[in-house]
Amino acid sequence: MNRVERILYIFLTLINGKHITVTDFTEKTGKGAKTLQRDVKDMNLFFYQSDEWHATDTEIKHKPSPKGTVYYLDNYKFTYDSYAVLGVLLQIKSLTPYLHTSVMKLLEKLKQGSRIEEAKTIQDVINHFKPREGKVLPGKQLMAIQTAIRQGVLIDVTFTDQTKSTIVPHSLIYMNYNYWLTYEEQDSLKSVDVRKIDKVEITELEFKQCYARDVVTLEVHKDIKSSLCEIYTVIDERPSSHNDYLIIDLAVTELDAYYIAYQHTPHVRILGPAKYINGFLDRMKEIIAHYER
Repeated sequence: MNRVERILYIFLTLINGKHITVTDFTEKTGKGAKTLQRDVKDMNLFFYQSDEWHATDTEIKHKPSPKGTVYYLDNYKFTYDSYAVLGVLLQIKSLTPYLHTSVMKLLEKLKQGSRIEEAKTIQDVINHFKPREGKVLPGKQLMAIQTAIRQGVLIDVTFTDQTKSTIVPHSLIYMNYNYWLTYEEQDSLKSVDVRKIDKVEITELEFKQCYARDVVTLEVHKDIKSSLCEIYTVIDERPSSHNDYLIIDLAVTELDAYYIAYQHTPHVRILGPAKYINGFLDRMKEIIAHYER
């Protein structure tokens, strides 16, 4: 792993509220404690010298633990100018439909610099940015969709072609340089580029389960099961005949299934529907043929 990749690994891990130990760093990068110390020192220098980050008093700190020294990201305060930082955080967290607790804390601190001191929840923050007719302002769609998924409620969407629909949002991921929303409508699962969504309204209607017909069945390793369940709606889970594996049914589209199978190879295998398996194998064969010619 080169230096750029190491920096990104450290940043993405810490910004998601996780800690890094020397052991973790070594296993992931092949480098030791001194390299980690140098990388952290350079990152802290960047935070200090950057106007946007300096205003947040952001710093990577370390503390002792039973597992050895652990590194973590600390933020003390946020100003109105730090909304740029929040935008980056939301982009990073677009890989999961849940706003991490660290991002929730950022919102709580950011509101203090934007004259919305009376806000108590994430919904209050969203309401603050609504115009009088109650619509979410353009540019707030991602945040509204993520909140709806986390709360388990339906959303009213107006697409750029001005068609309107009430849908069940299931997942929001960043793929192929765009944000994609997977949602349920009339017993089927669909995906849409969020750039084709003009407005989003969060309703108070809860959804308890998925009624879509074409769900995807996967065999997944236990080590990555929790991360998949955090990102996608899990319909069912059961043991597998293979050790350390589980079988789960996910509310995802065919494209989502391909993405999961590719990203997590060899820890994920598509079990059904059969047309998805065949479609994925055909794509893999196309890739192999492309490199063999």
